[in-house]
Amino acid sequence: MMEAKDIIFKLLDVLKEYNKLLDIEKEALLKDDGKAIAKLLEKKREIALVLSSLEKKRQEILGEKRLDDLVNEKIISEDIARNLKEIVDIVKEKNETNAILTKQSLSYIRMMNNLLSPSQNVVYKKSGKVDSSPQNNIFNATI
Repeated sequence: MMEAKDIIFKLLDVLKEYNKLLDIEKEALLKDDGKAIAKLLEKKREIALVLSSLEKKRQEILGEKRLDDLVNEKIISEDIARNLKEIVDIVKEKNETNAILTKQSLSYIRMMNNLLSPSQNVVYKKSGKVDSSPQNNIFNATI
């Protein structure tokens, strides 16, 4: 069975790996590299499972103890606690940045799709029949 210190070190290592992955994801998002993003999502999912498992083990062994408690009980050093806090903050920030980039990309795709695709508005003609002729878009509009 893993000791508390081992779990903290493993958490630190996995978070560092996740941090690197977030950097790669950001580059892929900026380059609109869909294939790379799809591969990264699978890796992120795997890391999330590992983090979840480690957190569960940490809670089993340490309960609700915080990092400060672990430092006070001499389970980990102040440097390790500081490193863990820093990497968690960095990962949170990068995750938020990547989420924003993803939302922007999706908004752009939706906008371009709406501009380029004719909408199929169904309306009734004066005769009472359905008129489902496509509406004008950027390619079929007359000037």
